[in-house]
Amino acid sequence: MKAATVPSHTRKTLRGFLNHKRDLLMIASSTIILLIAVGLPVSPPKMMLYLASYAIIGYRVIWASVKNIIHGDFF
Repeated sequence: MKAATVPSHTRKTLRGFLNHKRDLLMIASSTIILLIAVGLPVSPPKMMLYLASYAIIGYRVIWASVKNIIHGDFF
């Protein structure tokens, strides 16, 4: 008896869904943190929440920029 295999298009769809799920989780968590920060009075914790929200949503761009700077590619 042959073992059942998953068609390749199903694997691609599942992989795409998992990547999309991760993006949605990042957007949701960043939005929640941002909304909490908006409700706080002006203070250092408010700034830290803003920075955390930005870092969550923009970590790919930030990380790529840091790697480029380390390699001497500033532009």
